[in-house]
Amino acid sequence: MSDVEIRILLIEGRAGEFKLLPGMLSGAAPGTRFMLETVSTLKEGMERTESKRFDVVLLDLNLPDGEGLEALRRFRDSVYDGPVIILSASNEEHLGVEAVRLGAQDYLVKGQVTVPLLTRSIFYAIERWRVEEELKRYRERLEEMVEQRTLELQTANRRLSVEIAERERAQGELAASEEKYRLLVDHAHEAITVEADTVIKFVNPAASELTGLPPERLGGRRFEEFLHPDDRDEILEVYRRRHLGEPVVAPKSFRVLRANGQTRWVELNTVEIKWEGRPASLNFLRDFTDQKMLEEQIVQAQKMDAIGRLAGGIAHDFNNLLMVISGYSEIVRGAVAPNDVTAGALDQIRKAVDRAATLTSQLLSFSRKQPIKPEVVDLNDVIRGAARMLQPLLRREVQLVLALSGGPKPIVADPAQIEQVLINLAANSRDAMPGGGDLRISTRDGASGRPGDWVVLAIEDTGTGMSKETVSHIFEPFFTTKKRGQGTGLGLATVYGIVRQFGGEILVESTPGAGTIFTILFPASAMPLTEPMMSGPGAPSQIGRGRILLVDDEPEVLNVLRRILEDAGYDVTTASRREEALSVVSTIEGSIRAALVDVVMPGMKIGEFVAALRRERPATRLILISGYSGSTEDVSEIAKRADLFLRKPIEGGALLREIGRVVGAS
Repeated sequence: MSDVEIRILLIEGRAGEFKLLPGMLSGAAPGTRFMLETVSTLKEGMERTESKRFDVVLLDLNLPDGEGLEALRRFRDSVYDGPVIILSASNEEHLGVEAVRLGAQDYLVKGQVTVPLLTRSIFYAIERWRVEEELKRYRERLEEMVEQRTLELQTANRRLSVEIAERERAQGELAASEEKYRLLVDHAHEAITVEADTVIKFVNPAASELTGLPPERLGGRRFEEFLHPDDRDEILEVYRRRHLGEPVVAPKSFRVLRANGQTRWVELNTVEIKWEGRPASLNFLRDFTDQKMLEEQIVQAQKMDAIGRLAGGIAHDFNNLLMVISGYSEIVRGAVAPNDVTAGALDQIRKAVDRAATLTSQLLSFSRKQPIKPEVVDLNDVIRGAARMLQPLLRREVQLVLALSGGPKPIVADPAQIEQVLINLAANSRDAMPGGGDLRISTRDGASGRPGDWVVLAIEDTGTGMSKETVSHIFEPFFTTKKRGQGTGLGLATVYGIVRQFGGEILVESTPGAGTIFTILFPASAMPLTEPMMSGPGAPSQIGRGRILLVDDEPEVLNVLRRILEDAGYDVTTASRREEALSVVSTIEGSIRAALVDVVMPGMKIGEFVAALRRERPATRLILISGYSGSTEDVSEIAKRADLFLRKPIEGGALLREIGRVVGAS
């Protein structure tokens, strides 16, 4: 049997120290032949291992080109991949431990090396290396198996993950879908209910809001409990016939009762469904109470507007008649002696005309067609004049008390508009005192705590009063606390608009059960009071000169005004149609001192005539006269371009004085 050959490479910087090593190893292990090669540098050792195979390397740590453990590190980084035994002059234990950690199989201290020790170390190193290599290969195979198994598990996990992800995605989509529908149902403005056998099974928050009950108190109740008594029988009959399978058309809208007894109007849309395996109805109810109330308010407002237009039209025609009656009665009155019995009758006619003129003024105020004519007025005088109209408006149980100051400063306002304010507030106070009470109207100068010069008008009643919530809404159009059909909600809104129109403010103080005070502040005026037009038979006559163009579509009015003007000495040219009036303005020879024109004439826009007159006859004074300002044009703006605006009916004497004042200034 041949010997086992072990190739050894000795890397020793001092070759003399181990020159006897071949002899020492020879015969040290029977059956083993040690083949030893020696080099003296680390570089040579690495080159030798590149060209030859060695079973073990003996490495000195004190080499010319490598010392200490650094030499081991460098050698381990070379191509040699086999066992290494360290030969070192140092016997420090930590160096041996570190050398083994860096890949050496053993650590021998020079001077302590014996043949048995060296032989045993060589065999140990080779065997250890072999075992480590087998372990390494086993570990690699194990790692390959683990990696393969890991890949299989990863593949299985990926499939499982995909299945889980798909399941989670489906569950997520289902949850998202459920959440979406829940959000839609919970945030829907429409009330949504499910009813089976007329019992409520499901409600959304809007249904809870509609009925005024929380969801837990709605479930299990019969929906008929919430139907208005006047609609209940019809709705229940529809449901009965529907459950019998009969074709039926459900009412589109009906009323439901809230928990507090309030009535709400709803529109119903129903879908037949299955709920818990039983036939049921999915109901969508839209609350359109506010819309219905608004529609009713619009209808009421349109009705009031129609009434107002009718009243304005009547007032217009009535004023024309009064103009004729007043004019001719004044003409006759001027022709009879003062002590004639006819004079007394004519005076009564004049008084009746005055009362009728007041009535038409009220009609125009009601219809909001009263021409706005700001004047410098004494507020006390306006209140005293309005008091005669207020007393019939109030019930006998309501006592009207005037507490007017000794002479407040003048204000700039339209007396008719102030009368409208007093009428509206008095009517409001009357309705707040169904059992009677006191209505006190007072005036004074100055508003405490407010800068500026003010005149204060206060209207105080002893009625039922109002809550703070009601007070916060009373000036809103269409807001009313009265029962349906008893109020339009426009009275106080009109008051607010009039007061603001004249630069004023309105304040409200009210306590439930303790009455209400409306305090109105008007800016005081330093201008002198507007002189009232004189009227009556005692008025001095006027002597007129020059041509007057008289335009009116009513023949009777045209004739009486012509008679009054001609009797006063004016040369009068009349026109009753648009073409005539424009023709006179553009073609008549000579000057026209004044044009007295009715505001409302069929087929003629007053603005068109005013423009033609100013263009053709810039020196002619323009006097507008009307008992109605309801045309489509902005008469108030046109009136600013006129020299004078008169209201029908006007007595002859007053008419002549106003014309004389205007043309006398030309």
